[in-house]
Amino acid sequence: MDYNHDVLKEQASARIRQFAKTALVISVLFFIGQTFLYLRRIIWNLAYPNPLPGMTPIGYPTGDLIVKCILTDSTLILLTVLFSRLRKTGLPFTQTNSILLTAAGILQGLYAVLPAFFWLGTVLRYNAFSEPHIYLQFFRPNVMNYLSLSFCILLLFLARTFRYGAALQQESDETL
Repeated sequence: MDYNHDVLKEQASARIRQFAKTALVISVLFFIGQTFLYLRRIIWNLAYPNPLPGMTPIGYPTGDLIVKCILTDSTLILLTVLFSRLRKTGLPFTQTNSILLTAAGILQGLYAVLPAFFWLGTVLRYNAFSEPHIYLQFFRPNVMNYLSLSFCILLLFLARTFRYGAALQQESDETL
């Protein structure tokens, strides 16, 4: 069997298109599910600003939920665009894909640290920095979202890898 560069490239592109189609469907389903859940929580908070007797509040002020909804949906839209581009072209290592991953990583980073800054605003308002244990409260899991921070780091690492792959691909195309 004769495997030359073009045949291997076409086979890899076909596999990438196949995986991108599955990833596209999953990202669209996540987008619909996340949007539905956030909107349900926002509407509940607007309808019942004070919890009913015997019930606990959902947990986040409505403004925080709206910001989180926008950041999550924006990240999922960027990933959906990335997967649809991969499905069409089958070329993962492009500058545009790197930019999309970088933007999604930055949005996830904002999602991870934004609750901490909302909490910090509350602390500053009440001048609670006079107590030393307040500083440690900033890194509690319910204040800082470590899963989103890990996802941010992963997306930024992938963006850097895609950027390097795009440079190598361009160099390879120029020499062939």
